[in-house]
Amino acid sequence: RIRIALSTIACLRDLKEIRLGSDEREDHPTWEDILALRSAAPNAAIDYRFSLCGVPLTLEDEEIDLNYLAVPDRGEEVLAAAKCMPNLKTLMMDSCGIRNEDMEVIRDALPDTEVVWRISFGLKYSVRTNVERILASSPSIGGTVTNSDLEVLKYCTKVKYLDIGHNECITDLSVVNYMPDLEVLIIAMNPLGDLSPLANCKHLEYLELFYSNTSDLSPLSGLKTLKHLNVGHCPYLTDISPIYDLDLDRFYLGISNFCPVPPEQIAHYRELHPDCEVDDTAWESSEAGWRRAACLEGEELDGETDKELRALWQMYDSMIALAACLSPAKVAQLFPPEKEYNGAKYDMKDYFTSVAAVEQAGGWKKFKDEDAVLSFLMDLSNDDITR
Repeated sequence: RIRIALSTIACLRDLKEIRLGSDEREDHPTWEDILALRSAAPNAAIDYRFSLCGVPLTLEDEEIDLNYLAVPDRGEEVLAAAKCMPNLKTLMMDSCGIRNEDMEVIRDALPDTEVVWRISFGLKYSVRTNVERILASSPSIGGTVTNSDLEVLKYCTKVKYLDIGHNECITDLSVVNYMPDLEVLIIAMNPLGDLSPLANCKHLEYLELFYSNTSDLSPLSGLKTLKHLNVGHCPYLTDISPIYDLDLDRFYLGISNFCPVPPEQIAHYRELHPDCEVDDTAWESSEAGWRRAACLEGEELDGETDKELRALWQMYDSMIALAACLSPAKVAQLFPPEKEYNGAKYDMKDYFTSVAAVEQAGGWKKFKDEDAVLSFLMDLSNDDITR
């Protein structure tokens, strides 16, 4: 009946609203019918109530939240419905049991909608695709991150802070091509040699490359926003002339006796940039306070000021220290596992895996140390922690 009425509807130029009832009717319209109505009457609001996976919705809604619900048919019905929602801004599909490749199809089909889902990499790392910070530099806790693990991060296009240091096997940085807003990159203690993907990181401000196989800094030559560069203990780095034009605030090269960069090049950089803090005396960059929050004095990172960053770090440090005084069971009481019970079906964390994690971590026995706390939190299914 809708298709028969389309020609008539197209003639009603002042039509403001079309009421279709709900999907509870036996003769409810198909998504193809609704798209046809949209095309025939582009200025008319369509009143239609429906549900997806038990979530009640209307065509005028701005958000669909299906987090932690099992979505069938690779999300095909969700996509069909979303295409009929002109005001849709956000589609949340965290842990819905759909493959990344199928979620990518949904995302690409909805260019004006933020489509968010969860990706997993390494052994225990897990983030939503709209995350701005990724910290994956604790192999003993989250597992070693490899080149193939990094591939899945291409779905995280809003990342500004990426820490994948200490994994000792990463040689490919192509994933940063999918992170146009990247500001901070820590890739230290990896056998990385090729920096060419960084040439496109036009917002990069902070870069750690120490203990890497880096030999050619020319890909960094055009990064005018780069202010903090650490290339200490890079045995193959013998030429820093490609970055003579970079106006760095801090430049760490490692102790001069073991630095393969010619002393005359270091001296020349100092002459070109007298205000830059060039360090070739400290054995380790940590000795020179490289990682202190003070290095961000006056800078802004993700909208947070230097003072706020210090407060955030102190709060994080205090919370982990406090948790180390408790037991896994007590922490699980404070941060209860999500009441999701189908994790086995989709190979994901759920209530049952969280209960098992409590027992495996010691139950009511106090944590051994802070590393034990971090390892346990990686296994606990709780939105406030994993988000």
